[in-house]
Amino acid sequence: MLHLAVHHLVVDGVSWRVLLEDLDRAYRARREGRDGRAALPPKSSPLRQWARRLSAYAAEGGFDDEVAYWTGAIAHAPADLPTDGRTTGDGTGTYASARSVTVRLTPEDTSVLLRTLPQTYRTRVNDVLLSALGRVLCAWTGHERVLVDVEGHGREELFADVDTSRTVGWFTTRHPVALAVLPDASWDAVLKQIKEQLRAVPRHGVGHDVLRHLARPGTLPDGARAQVSFNYLGRFGLPDTDGGLYAAPFRPLE
Repeated sequence: MLHLAVHHLVVDGVSWRVLLEDLDRAYRARREGRDGRAALPPKSSPLRQWARRLSAYAAEGGFDDEVAYWTGAIAHAPADLPTDGRTTGDGTGTYASARSVTVRLTPEDTSVLLRTLPQTYRTRVNDVLLSALGRVLCAWTGHERVLVDVEGHGREELFADVDTSRTVGWFTTRHPVALAVLPDASWDAVLKQIKEQLRAVPRHGVGHDVLRHLARPGTLPDGARAQVSFNYLGRFGLPDTDGGLYAAPFRPLE
């Protein structure tokens, strides 16, 4: 058995798909007596090229048209969550006192989430999950809006001559979203509103941290920082055919 471990600072979730596909292709080719390297698809643009182009584009003001959106999107949005007030003195409120909570859906609920709801409402899984999250957080905090950091894959098609579809590296981006949920709003209304909010985010959010860290200092003023981070990793499809390098213990949902 071969065990592979790569730190998340080096590769993101999309990179694992590329690596596993390449390993499987090369393994099948070598087993059939062919050159494993020749069986691999052409590589896409290197991470260094993407980073340099992104930095140059930011320095040239390429994301300046997003400043008004990001300033308005997070202005006055509540970020603080209710706490018990014990943050100092006895060790509580520290990393050492943190606890993890894991919740799993049944196969039936998972099927509804991944298939039924997106098809019924013509939306994405992300929209459904963030709608549920926004509804819970707003009810908990008593606010009509709550700030949440949303992570994305970061491989946006910004430059015609840069292709990162098969590039291995860490592209993950994070941007704030002020989820707005009115009290007593129906599920249909909440989902529609959150869906419209997410579609309004320019360039899928890649510009937020670019403006904060790569553009001219002060281009994006400091705002409230979210205390909740949301990351939907998507579905990893493993091959269900015989003879491959790796396989799933069960047939995954399509």
